[in-house]
Amino acid sequence: MTPHEVKHLDRARWPYTTVFDIMRPAADLHTVQPTMPLKTAMEIMGRQKLNQLPVVEDHRLAGLLTRTRVLGCLHNRMELRI
Repeated sequence: MTPHEVKHLDRARWPYTTVFDIMRPAADLHTVQPTMPLKTAMEIMGRQKLNQLPVVEDHRLAGLLTRTRVLGCLHNRMELRI
């Protein structure tokens, strides 16, 4: 569930709406594996206009890759000149 889904929900329905009502089924999500190159994952986010990608390993959620976190790490590396 993202702010995009919530934005399209009538505010009067918020008290009666469950996460299940507006979530995307796992089968409909774009996911990546932990071994996928970061460049490829960022390309997927760019093409699909996504801000996050679930990281899945052996059919289980292993983490969440976010555009903000990646860009923050890259910014820190540039500042430290690593």
